[in-house]
Amino acid sequence: MSDTYRNLNSILLYLRPTALLRKPVSLRQYAECLRFILAEYRASGRCFQFRDKSLGKRIPLRDIIYFESSQHNVILHTLRQGAYTFRAKLDDVEHGLHHARFLRCHQSYLVNFENIRGVEQPERRFLLSNGEHIDISRRSYPATLEAYNSFLSERENRF
Repeated sequence: MSDTYRNLNSILLYLRPTALLRKPVSLRQYAECLRFILAEYRASGRCFQFRDKSLGKRIPLRDIIYFESSQHNVILHTLRQGAYTFRAKLDDVEHGLHHARFLRCHQSYLVNFENIRGVEQPERRFLLSNGEHIDISRRSYPATLEAYNSFLSERENRF
């Protein structure tokens, strides 16, 4: 999904949610779309909280591209604010998120499905919305692809 398309959907979601429906719409499709809109609205207010040099930070989940583990620290890469480094284990971050949009694709990376542009199959890596590439571990590659494809088909079926 392109950034322009994603931004347009975000704007439509806030200004006129029913514009996301394809016409003609059955009652079931309408109800599913409204459930999706409500879920996205609730999720948009959710944040990841951490301490950065004794200051508390809150980053909306939708702005997080990925988490990276590096020498007893976690680097949080975001869409707008750049990167933040804080002391933690990636395992603790993963268990603290409890959110379906994040997946551990490698020992060192926890990615946000919402900010993936595509999968580069021969290289076994994700292409992210900021242009970076994230490796997918060889062992978890099939399960990661299955989870990502399931996420994509679930999003497409909502509309």
